[in-house]
Amino acid sequence: MKLNDNDRFEITARAFRRATGHWPPGKDAPAGLVSEAEHEAGKRAWATWIRDNRDLVDAVIDAAVEYVDDQ
Repeated sequence: MKLNDNDRFEITARAFRRATGHWPPGKDAPAGLVSEAEHEAGKRAWATWIRDNRDLVDAVIDAAVEYVDDQ
C-alpha cells in the first residue's frame, strides 16, 4: 500500500483528534461545535503534539503499511 502526503496527514489528524479531543488544523469541526477560543487551543495543542509525537506517529503509520503489505 502506498500512502501519499495527504493520506499521512489524514491518519495523523485522526490520531491527534482521538488523543487530544481537539480538531486538528485544516479539519473543519461541525458548525457551532467549536468556539474560536477552542479552535486556537487546538492549534496550540497540535503544535505541541506534533513536536512531541511526530516520530512515533510516523513509525506507527509505516508499521501499519508494512503489516498490510505483508498480508
